[in-house]
Amino acid sequence: GQGSALVGILDAFMDSKGIVTPETFRGFCAPVVPLALMDTYCYSNKEELNIGLALTNYEEQPWSDALCWRLESLSDSVTFVREGKVPAHVEQGKAMQVGELKSTLTEIDKPAQLRLTLTTGNYHNYYNLWVYPDRTPESEADIFICQSLDDEARKRLSQGGKILLIPDHKAIEEQSVGGLFTPDYWNYAMFKAFRNAGREVSPGTLSLLMDEKHPLFRQFPTECHSNWQWWSIVRHARPFILNATRHEYKPLIQVVDNVERNHKLGLLFEFAVDNGKVLVCMSNLEAIRHTPEGGQLRNAILSYMKSAEFSPTETLTSQQLQHILQPR
Repeated sequence: GQGSALVGILDAFMDSKGIVTPETFRGFCAPVVPLALMDTYCYSNKEELNIGLALTNYEEQPWSDALCWRLESLSDSVTFVREGKVPAHVEQGKAMQVGELKSTLTEIDKPAQLRLTLTTGNYHNYYNLWVYPDRTPESEADIFICQSLDDEARKRLSQGGKILLIPDHKAIEEQSVGGLFTPDYWNYAMFKAFRNAGREVSPGTLSLLMDEKHPLFRQFPTECHSNWQWWSIVRHARPFILNATRHEYKPLIQVVDNVERNHKLGLLFEFAVDNGKVLVCMSNLEAIRHTPEGGQLRNAILSYMKSAEFSPTETLTSQQLQHILQPR
C-alpha cells in the first residue's frame, strides 16, 4: 500500500540501476575515505580556497600514507591546475583532519567547474566546485523586470519589449510547488500524510532537467541535471505548474515531479508574447544575489535576454499567458 519507494543503488535483483559506477561508489564508501572539509561548493574568483583535508580509517590497522590532492578545471575554456600532498597518520577507527588546501582563484576569469580529486594509497574520492568571476552585475537596460503581468508589462510586450517576469511567491502559491534540492528519499504518497500531523511536507520533486548546451548556460556551466551550484537557486524557488501549455512545450529548466502527481514544472521558461518576449524565472534572484552562483545566474539570464539567441519559439498572446499564470 505504500506505492513506489525509489531508493537504493541496486534493484530488487541486486543489479545496478546505473546511478553510480562501483569505482565512484567505493570513493566515498570504503575502509579509508579521503574527505574535503568546506563551507560551500561555489566561490568567487576573488576568494581564497581554504579547504580542510581529512581521512576516515576503518582498516584493521593505523593508516600512514600521503594524502595527495589535485584541483583542475573541467571547463574547456579555462585552464587551471593545482596539486599537492600532505602526510597523513590516522589511528584505526578514527576520522581526523590531516592538513589543508589553500589556493587563490584570481586567474579564473570565466565561470568554471573544478574537480578536487583526493588520493591516498589505493583509495580516492572527488568533489565538484564552481568558481564565478567577481564582476559588475549585468545591466538591466532594455529589459523590464516585474513581478506580475500588469498593464505596463503588457504595454511593453505590445511594443516589442523584453520582459523578465519573477513572480512573487505568495501570489503564485496555488500554481506552484515548493522548492527542494534533494529528491524524495522514500515515497511521496506516504509522506504527504504528514500534513495531517502538522509537520512540514516534502514538495515531492526529484531533480532538474535541462539542455546544458543551451545558450543560456554558456555563462552558467551545468550538466543536464542538478548539482551543488543549484542548491540556493532551487531552495529559493517555487517551480511553476505548466500543465496548461502544449504537451510538446518544454521549459528551459524543468523540475522533475514525482510519479504520482506528474506535473509539468518549470523553473525557467520563455514565450514569444504579442510583439515581445517573456522569460519567467521562478527563483527569487534578489534573495540569492549575494551568493556567487546567484549573481552569476542573474548575469547569465540578462546577458542571454539581450542577445539575438533569445528567440522563444512558443507563441502566446498576453491573454493566453495570463490564463496560464492564473490559479484554477
